[in-house]
Amino acid sequence: MTYKEAERALVAGAPVELGNGRDRIICKEISGLVYRKDSQSGRYPIRLELADKCGHSVTIARLEQVRLAPGWKGELPKELPPPYEDGPSVMELNAKTALRNGCAVIFEGERWKVTALRVCNWVKLDYWLFVELSRISDGLVEMAWAGSISLEDSTK
Repeated sequence: MTYKEAERALVAGAPVELGNGRDRIICKEISGLVYRKDSQSGRYPIRLELADKCGHSVTIARLEQVRLAPGWKGELPKELPPPYEDGPSVMELNAKTALRNGCAVIFEGERWKVTALRVCNWVKLDYWLFVELSRISDGLVEMAWAGSISLEDSTK
């Protein structure tokens, strides 16, 4: 699957297949696109978050491991709307900056580090950009809406 196909499958809520042969799994849909830094290459490969049929768990997979489920009768959108009308929002810029630079963010009064970005289907959710946070004090991992974090003031 290509990134564009994954984007369209996410918006369409299309079922997808992971793996081959006897080891293949049919998943309900792509529930998110995950951007996490690869420690070896330093790049941000896109991973797919796949929701299982029951909706109780997710699996993270590489793009090339996933394809549309055979027999799906729906259609993927031909084109997606442009991502921005007036450019990226401040919340998106802050989340991307914090992920790339490794700078601390403030969430609920505590210092955290952004370890991944998760783009969700904005049609199904109120919010579409989430951040995976790791609390600096103890390493606790939590997901939060990108608009609920702020960059730490480095002038203090």
